[in-house]
Amino acid sequence: MRPVRTAFAGALLGTLVLAGCGQTGTTTATPT
Repeated sequence: MRPVRTAFAGALLGTLVLAGCGQTGTTTATPT
């Protein structure tokens, strides 16, 4: 497993968690 893929997966998961917890369906797509 490459560190680049791990970082990408981590960032994607973090964005999903933030979008789910912080914003309750306010913004559909959050620019990273």
